Amino acid sequence: MIQRGDIGVGVQGVEGSQAVNNADFAIGQFQHLRNLLLVHGRWAYFRIGNAVCYFFYKNIAQVFTVMWYAVVTGFSGTLQYSDQILCHYNLLYTSIPVIIYALFERDISYEDSVELPSLYTLGPANRLLTTFRFFMWVAEAFYAATCIFALPYMAISLAPSGHTLPLAFTGLTMFTVNIVVVTVRLSIITLSWTCYHFIFYIGSVVLWFAFQLIEFALPNGLFTSGMYWDSYNLWSTAFFWLCVPLASWVAILPAFVYKCYKDCFDPYEHLSGSWRLVEERKASRKRAANQHVAEDLVPKTPHEFVRRKTQIDRIKNEVGTSEGYGDVERGVAFLQGKGKLKRAVDKLSAMRTLGRTDSDDSGRK
Repeated sequence: MIQRGDIGVGVQGVEGSQAVNNADFAIGQFQHLRNLLLVHGRWAYFRIGNAVCYFFYKNIAQVFTVMWYAVVTGFSGTLQYSDQILCHYNLLYTSIPVIIYALFERDISYEDSVELPSLYTLGPANRLLTTFRFFMWVAEAFYAATCIFALPYMAISLAPSGHTLPLAFTGLTMFTVNIVVVTVRLSIITLSWTCYHFIFYIGSVVLWFAFQLIEFALPNGLFTSGMYWDSYNLWSTAFFWLCVPLASWVAILPAFVYKCYKDCFDPYEHLSGSWRLVEERKASRKRAANQHVAEDLVPKTPHEFVRRKTQIDRIKNEVGTSEGYGDVERGVAFLQGKGKLKRAVDKLSAMRTLGRTDSDDSGRK
């Protein structure tokens, strides 16, 4: 049965380990199957579905800059990039960010995945690896490659000496734009951010500039030849610092506009109709939390009432005011902003009414 299925899951039990040895995944108890399918299985499909499309995007965006250069130069066989720099593209500058994405990305929380099994249909329905979606990524990669090549190539200006800028300047500018574009494109589809995302996304761009600092400062270079001091000369021109942000922005603009549209009007597009369940669950948790806070603020015994009144008096002394509850609230808000009195403002608001009631009772007596 395991061998005939698409994916085999074996449960280690008293029957032996034969099923586990022939399975793709092994679990210790049958109850773990829920997490394996609804949580980790669904997250894995979501990550792989986006990562596969992104792999094609970043490689098409890089390769077609070379193709466009071959077209405009009449297929002369020259390259605007160094061969060693091309080899480093997938090895150093664009590999680690997508690995970080594939390890940590998630579109919904663990609790939503477990308590809303209908969201699991994302994988069986194959919503992220459709032919249409794949070719949309390819079309966007063609557009990005065109922008990465055309804007630096058409923006070649004259150096202060009157000579045209060298070909290496154009190649380095295109490669810089390429790395910036593919990194920003990955950050656009990233939903779950951690410190690792910031470190490695930004680090991939910083690594490229660090490579230029070291490589082109050596007369013979470590990996390249004939490019001594090229990056330093390029960075001294306005051409580079104007072209890189402009070309990067134009190349990434369609993806950015589409991302803004989705976030505003259809944030859970890939979930189809199930996104309403996620929103309803979030609203339900918020109502439950508010109800819990409200119940927690109501004194249940006379002893608790006296204790909370004492808390109010202590807060008044810490704030250093006796001009009424309005000033106390402002002082408590200040302390709360520093993290010293969590939920003090809510408690003070509740006890404000209780204090007035107590004063009225004392006046009657």
